[in-house]
Amino acid sequence: MSSDKANLSKENTSSKTAACPKCGGDNAIKSGLVQGEQRWKCKGCSYQYTRVNKRGRPIWQKSLSVFLYSSGVPMSTIAEIFDVSPSTILKWVRKFSQDHVQIPTDNIARILELKEIQSHIEQSCEKGSPALCISIYDEIFKNSKGILVSKRLS
Repeated sequence: MSSDKANLSKENTSSKTAACPKCGGDNAIKSGLVQGEQRWKCKGCSYQYTRVNKRGRPIWQKSLSVFLYSSGVPMSTIAEIFDVSPSTILKWVRKFSQDHVQIPTDNIARILELKEIQSHIEQSCEKGSPALCISIYDEIFKNSKGILVSKRLS
């Protein structure tokens, strides 16, 4: 019966410990308390550590905040939702944009009339060059403009 308790305590201890931050081993034992937190000692490399959970916010919170920001939700509102400062949201957005957005280097943007855009797209389709068209309608002058981004023809 006492061996059952010993086995249970070993199972509970090993299930609560995280992988060793130094060697990645998952075989750790309790090694006292530091400022009220449990200290662990890795049996593989004898490294002592206290932090079991990783610091910072989970990746799902960061990606959701970037998605909300890109959808037009104000930074201050997102900061209130996740209980962080708006500067933290800005940092997450900047980090995401550095890691994921590629600035096109061989593209050219021009403002054209819609008739010009139509002829340019027809020419582009014949040549096989992709184009992105954003149309803008001006209510005051009742005319349409567009921004065309296509590969630079050299």
